[in-house]
Amino acid sequence: MLIRKYILLLPRIWKQGIAVSFDLVAIFSTLAFAYWLRLDDLYVWPGPDLFIYLLAVVFSIPIFAAHGLYSSVIRYIDISVLRSITRACLIYGVIFFLAVLLGKFSGVPRTVGITQPALLLLVTLGSRLFVSIVFGRRDSKRVNHKKKQRVLIWGAGEAGRQIVTSIRQHDTYDIVGFIDEDASLWNRSILSRRVFPPSSLQSLMRSQNIAEVLLAIPDTLDGSRRRAIETLSTNQVRVRTIPSLSDIISGDISLSNIRDLELEDLLDRDPVKLDQSPVTDLVSGKNILVTGAGGSIGSEISRQLLKLNPKSIVLLDHSEPQLYTIHLELQSLVTKKSRLSTTVSAVLGSVRDHVRLASVFRQFEPDVVIHSAAYKHVTIVEDNPSEGLLTNVFGTMACAIAAADNNVENFVLVSTDKSVRPTSVMGASKRVSEMILQAMAADIRNASERSIAQAKWRTKFCMVRFGNVLGSSGSVIPLFRQQIRTGGPVTITHPEATRYLMTIPEAAQLVLNAAALSKGGEVFLLDMGAPVRIYDLALRLINLAGMTVRSSNNPTGDIEVKIVGLRPGEKLHEELLIGNNAELTSNNRIFVAKEEFLAWGALTDALSKLRKAIDEGNQEQMREQVFKMAE
Repeated sequence: MLIRKYILLLPRIWKQGIAVSFDLVAIFSTLAFAYWLRLDDLYVWPGPDLFIYLLAVVFSIPIFAAHGLYSSVIRYIDISVLRSITRACLIYGVIFFLAVLLGKFSGVPRTVGITQPALLLLVTLGSRLFVSIVFGRRDSKRVNHKKKQRVLIWGAGEAGRQIVTSIRQHDTYDIVGFIDEDASLWNRSILSRRVFPPSSLQSLMRSQNIAEVLLAIPDTLDGSRRRAIETLSTNQVRVRTIPSLSDIISGDISLSNIRDLELEDLLDRDPVKLDQSPVTDLVSGKNILVTGAGGSIGSEISRQLLKLNPKSIVLLDHSEPQLYTIHLELQSLVTKKSRLSTTVSAVLGSVRDHVRLASVFRQFEPDVVIHSAAYKHVTIVEDNPSEGLLTNVFGTMACAIAAADNNVENFVLVSTDKSVRPTSVMGASKRVSEMILQAMAADIRNASERSIAQAKWRTKFCMVRFGNVLGSSGSVIPLFRQQIRTGGPVTITHPEATRYLMTIPEAAQLVLNAAALSKGGEVFLLDMGAPVRIYDLALRLINLAGMTVRSSNNPTGDIEVKIVGLRPGEKLHEELLIGNNAELTSNNRIFVAKEEFLAWGALTDALSKLRKAIDEGNQEQMREQVFKMAE
């Protein structure tokens, strides 16, 4: 007992030294025994035999080390470690036998080159199994005093097998078996675990008391992952997942990698993957300015831009903490990846500050501007209309004019589906910001009617209209998850409310592709599939958390769903188009809408009235004016 405890507490380097020392003894002993089997002489030492002993050590120890025999935690041994031992001994055996055969050492039988590696394999395997039994058994008992969670692994491929290996080492779950779509695997055993068809899920949950399903299917093009999630979301079982396909390829799958489902897994469609080659041509070697760079969309756009290796990325934001975070992240990526030569600059400032903007454009000379700076929360802007209008409308106008005055090639506005027939101040402000760019683009196209621009203006202005972006600040899924974690209730505005949903990476890809496609004045939309009923999304999240909905029909359920009513400015259903004239672009997932807008002269007059109402603090007048403009 004391010896066992003492050995377990030894530093790792000492334990490795013990393992190497034991293997040295094993090498000498098996070699001597191989001689005895052949010559009936237990120990042969003179002359060339000494060289053979040294040769065995020189060949074996480096091969064992290269195969991880001295880095594995032996008391948590599994099939992968046994495979490594066998492989190492086989490689050593081939090399050692060839050395004996070709060396033609006097007095050294050739059969020793076969017998000794075989004996060494048996001794090495036996010693590791012995240590695992003696030193691992009590650890297992200590863990097992708690009832282990019974789990299923969905996916019997490489990722699923790696998860089984990791779980065996940690002894925290009781793996009931695999579930897989592949009928050829059904009723077979993999790593001593039976493979079941998906149709067996409900019966297994009842009979085996399943607490959790670990989803071990990468995000591939065959749709198997999405089908699995659809099936699991109809059952009350907690679902967690392994990470990305790249982690599977690298073999980096362990219990620490298991986490909640990704946001894109909650969509009722496959994530949109857009071709980035046009964006590469637009961005490579250019100076890029991202406003609102610390926000959810702005930061993801900045990350994707960095992959395309522009000359520089200028991060502009009025929030110092958010700006610091994204700047530090991008700087770290540039340092780690030698192929990146991008200069990343952090600029603290507001898009409402004309003087600051003029200085930034003169200093950094951007070729492309991604304008994502905005106040976007409907209820907050509804209660603070002047701040929302100053940033969303007049901040956009200031950035657009600064871009045009400084010969920026492309200017992209990040907009929202709430700008379509708006019912909120936020939505109306975004529609007016779209109209500013549409009017400026038309003014540039028609030089003879230009009122504020000179002939040198060549900026291509375009807008990108999003649905709700999953995972962005204030979005519904993080709110639902938090409510579920705290026991509910989950709050829904209306049981029939629907929204278009997209992921942050989809939104960022759309912005960059829009800039590449733009000829000036377009409103771009992404094909996001059918709108999603938010009530159904809430039920999906509750089920995937392994919980049930509490209702009059199920008063003992885990989580209550509470209807709180639409808030001021909120719509029951969002739209993406003002009219019905969307046209497909060269990218079959991106559409362009041609919509009516005020000409620049009429728009500037209306904007003057809006600004007057803001300066006077007349909220009723500013609301009336912005909605009138956005009609």
